[in-house]
Amino acid sequence: MGYSSEDPHFNYLETDQDFFKTMGVEIVRGSGFTREYSMDYTDYLVNEAGSELLKSADEDILGKNIRVKHDGITLGPIVGIVKDFNFASLHNDIGPLVICQNPGRYSALLFKIRSENIDETLSFMGTKWKKLSNGTPFDYSFMDEEFDKIYKTENRAGQLFIAFMVMAIFINLADFGPCNS
Repeated sequence: MGYSSEDPHFNYLETDQDFFKTMGVEIVRGSGFTREYSMDYTDYLVNEAGSELLKSADEDILGKNIRVKHDGITLGPIVGIVKDFNFASLHNDIGPLVICQNPGRYSALLFKIRSENIDETLSFMGTKWKKLSNGTPFDYSFMDEEFDKIYKTENRAGQLFIAFMVMAIFINLADFGPCNS
């Protein structure tokens, strides 16, 4: 089955069954992943924006097979629709998103932890990681801090842009000052 430029463009997220509960992403219709991952066939979830893009008049997209092009083409049914959530910059509208399982490509673990005893929790996680990871360093960050860094950088860039605009205006005004005769 081919893939053409006529097929709609979706953003792509690879995750596991626990992502939705951990991140508080609501499944509004259908279910989460219903079977184990396969290289040839997998279940998909789409967000509400993706659901709107795929459906035609009076058509239910649950159970509809879709082809996803991401390091090859994989066929599978849409088993659920998730509530739209920000998966990119908050400056962008929420676009269509397809979510699938792909354990071979996971690059991060997400944990939701309580704010009490953070140092002890991280120490415990580091100890467990050391036993399981074959020497890969225990490296962590907090999502709120990562988001804060991104938006502080954007804010600084915006302030620099304004400062350069003001300087350009002053330079431009200086060019139109009184003429020396």
